[in-house]
Amino acid sequence: MREKKDGSVVVSTTVLYASRNLGVVEDKLQHPTAGRRDCRYLWMSPQVRVVPLTPGGKLVLIREFKYPNNDYFLGVPAGKKREGETIFAAAKRELEEETSYTTESFVDLGAFHPMAKTLQQDAGSVLALDVRPLSPHQYYNHDAYEKASISVILMDPAEVVAAVDASQLTDGQALAVLFKAFVHLGLVMPRQIPTQLAFSG
Repeated sequence: MREKKDGSVVVSTTVLYASRNLGVVEDKLQHPTAGRRDCRYLWMSPQVRVVPLTPGGKLVLIREFKYPNNDYFLGVPAGKKREGETIFAAAKRELEEETSYTTESFVDLGAFHPMAKTLQQDAGSVLALDVRPLSPHQYYNHDAYEKASISVILMDPAEVVAAVDASQLTDGQALAVLFKAFVHLGLVMPRQIPTQLAFSG
């Protein structure tokens, strides 16, 4: 039996569904005050999300079709981290596959948790600096569907902020890693928050 930080003890674990990259797990728990309870959650393979920045200060975003929502979404290059692969190697590979840009300069922005309440996943974020386009002969993405469903869009930070404000950039994971990158780059400036806010209506 395993004890959790909230005092719960895992009595049993059942894998309800499992594939190479996704699992559904049910734990039966005993809590010292709440008693018996069940917890179902998802498990997903490790991933990395990349925030690419050109020497001219443009962010290299992607517009990608997301099947579950039947729509195109603005986001950042991302994908699975292969077994034995470093986070920078995974970031470089995904950057090249999805944007045809490359670089050798990476900054580890640290972990983030896409859905902390329902998903167990090792998710990392990386800032890619001084990215440049690959020559056509340097790299070829063999995934025909990915090539057809992804387009590259260059935006400066102010345009990204405007897209967020206009609800044109709504992908939650992209928002999280872009915020981490903006903080690292000093693009998020603290504002004085009034101690008293007036609400009308």
